[in-house]
Amino acid sequence: MNKKTYRWVICAGCTLMFFCTAGLGMTGFSVYQPYLISVGGLTNAQASMLTSVRSMFTFFTMFAAARILNKTDIRLGGTLSVLGITVSLILYGIADSYPVYVAAAAVAGICYGIGGMLAVSVMIHRWFEEHEGLAVGICSAGSGFSAVIGTPVIVWLIETFSMKQAFFIEAGFVVILAVLVFLMLRNRPKGEERPPQFVSKTKKGDSDETMFLIGKREQAFVMLGTLLMGFTYAASSHISVLYRTAGYSSGQVSLLVSVMGAALFIGKCVYGAATDKIGSYCSGNLFFGMLVLGGALCCMAGNHSMISSVAAVTLVCGGSVLLSVGLTIIANAVAKQKFYAVVVRRIQITYMLGSMVFGVVPGMIADHTGSYVPAYAVITGFAAAAMALIQPILRKRSREQ
Repeated sequence: MNKKTYRWVICAGCTLMFFCTAGLGMTGFSVYQPYLISVGGLTNAQASMLTSVRSMFTFFTMFAAARILNKTDIRLGGTLSVLGITVSLILYGIADSYPVYVAAAAVAGICYGIGGMLAVSVMIHRWFEEHEGLAVGICSAGSGFSAVIGTPVIVWLIETFSMKQAFFIEAGFVVILAVLVFLMLRNRPKGEERPPQFVSKTKKGDSDETMFLIGKREQAFVMLGTLLMGFTYAASSHISVLYRTAGYSSGQVSLLVSVMGAALFIGKCVYGAATDKIGSYCSGNLFFGMLVLGGALCCMAGNHSMISSVAAVTLVCGGSVLLSVGLTIIANAVAKQKFYAVVVRRIQITYMLGSMVFGVVPGMIADHTGSYVPAYAVITGFAAAAMALIQPILRKRSREQ
């Protein structure tokens, strides 16, 4: 099978890998949060802390991810990451104390750090010379797809059996997916030498000026904006508890989490294709706008209107594709191609720092106020600030190209 044909098999394999590491391990895991509180006996702050723990371990793993993937390359490293999600789910299933829950979250964070967006973006960069934005969008849509199909199944498993049994059944399913990922992925097109895609540090003499297509001030704005984007990750990760604490039934919350997954899935495909067609600046305006408007509508959760809630979740989660695919698009816009892997890694580390720092804050606010709505007001402000910092730079770059 030639490169142009097999690259779509690579895309499918990366989608499955991201389905497990980012979907089942991160995004789709939000369906468990209300049950961790009601069945597992965790407080809102403890449940939110698991998100911060995941982000923290992803953050630190990314510093070593280049070295790890240099040793294993993406095929083996990605497969091991998927198997690691199995370990995380088993730990959640056997947890009888909070430290075990923390250990499970830590394992999931490590797996995403190795087999998440960094590995996906570089693998697609190797195989795709055109339609790269679309391919990355399809791959990252795997996390949304996990919420679409996983949410109703997980809720059914929990209601029919128990939360622990749901974790164990999901772990067995992930083992099967790990085998498929290994069979589908190839590290690079046949006949091509191994490119130095992953680097743990730049060569002596390489400065930010040589890696970036923008100046130092603009680099600082991009990194600050990326940090704020990390803060806004809490918008999608706390959807279920936002509406559960607002008085919505478990069936309504399950529906909203499925809507969340559908919005992520469709949004990532559309964003990637839109970026290929109209550029990073115009597509950024659209999706940043969705994120800000959706966050504002989430603040109206107390109205108990399903129409408003579905609109809020659709917009905020559709806009949240910027927090995955958007990071690689931003890196591609501001980095010199030779240093693409270095810059995308730096941007993703900054993003994970933001999600780690702010991850526990919504739960703390909810414990203090009895509602997640104030936290969503803060998140909406962060999203607007990130847009104000990043979009002018993308506009300038679009005019230069």
